[in-house]
Amino acid sequence: MRDSLGTSGPVLMRKATSAARLSNLLARCIAAVGLVTCTSDVISEYSVGVTVYGRVSTTTGVSVSGAAVRVGFTPDPGCATVATGSGVSTDPAGYYGTELNNVGGPFHGCVKVVAIPPASAPLLPDSVVRDSVPFTATRDSVRVDIVLRPSA
Repeated sequence: MRDSLGTSGPVLMRKATSAARLSNLLARCIAAVGLVTCTSDVISEYSVGVTVYGRVSTTTGVSVSGAAVRVGFTPDPGCATVATGSGVSTDPAGYYGTELNNVGGPFHGCVKVVAIPPASAPLLPDSVVRDSVPFTATRDSVRVDIVLRPSA
């Protein structure tokens, strides 16, 4: 017996990994209905993630409205390099929230949050890195508050 790629024997008999199943599903989905239509099905079946939220404030507890917040992650242990991705802004009460998603199985990763104050605020940017944040299909949440210090 051979599969569609001509593979046979022990290779065909092995249980497919999540990555192989994803690749196969994506290929069949694109062939059948096109990339845009099938993307949400693939992401929902194989996506893991976490919701990151928190508050940006000053050392005196005052909310920082309009701060730029960039959030990123890496599955690498030790948090050596964490690139930040797309950004959001804090609301008038200093709160922000965003989702981080990854295609694949569950893992524990490092999350980095960078807060940059508005140009008009005399504050210094700062960042926080959290290790061992669970990325799961249930998309748990993690709160990361950042306190910005005065620039002078």
